Amino acid sequence: PAPAAAANPARKIFLLALLLLFGVIAFKVVADRLTPYSVQAAVDAPLAQIAPQVSGQVVKLDVLDNARVKKGQLLFEIDPEPFEIAVRTAQANLEVAVQAAAVSELDITYAAADLDKQRIDHSTSEELGNIVLDLARKDAVSETSAIRARSDMKITNSNVIRAQVELERARQRLGKGGNDNAKVKQAMAALEQARLDLRNTRVLAPADGVITNLKLRPGQ
Repeated sequence: PAPAAAANPARKIFLLALLLLFGVIAFKVVADRLTPYSVQAAVDAPLAQIAPQVSGQVVKLDVLDNARVKKGQLLFEIDPEPFEIAVRTAQANLEVAVQAAAVSELDITYAAADLDKQRIDHSTSEELGNIVLDLARKDAVSETSAIRARSDMKITNSNVIRAQVELERARQRLGKGGNDNAKVKQAMAALEQARLDLRNTRVLAPADGVITNLKLRPGQ
């Protein structure tokens, strides 16, 4: 009877340990299904590297490392003064281009008026010259007068040709008028780019997220 009584507590301990083992195994199985765990697991999150579209000195930093940001929130700002100057310069260049186009249009008007005048002078010269030449053939005027008449007709004809060339040159210098003028369009594009560069001095968050690995400092 004494050995049996001694074995009974040992058997109980063994059964208790066995139950605990099964309990641990069952807990791990259930826990693994509910909250999986692995030392080799990795979290894949989208990252957006922030780089300014323009270069310059950082004058304002509006975020901290590990801070949450919203889409469109200001992150940092680059010194805008050089870009403000560029916008004013581009505006002035546009005004100069518009004025130059307007002057070119006036040049065309002037050249067209001069051509009309030269045509009238040539027509008058031909009428008078033909009269003089007819009188010269009848010996009513000297041959010298006939020579002068022929010379005047040639000169006025040359003046017409010159005025035609000047009118065409004025048209070529202008190209298209108004906002369709090439130099005006070029100046407008430069102004748009200058304004875009100025807007890009304010760097905004492209999406909601968290700032990580922040190394930027004002003055850089």
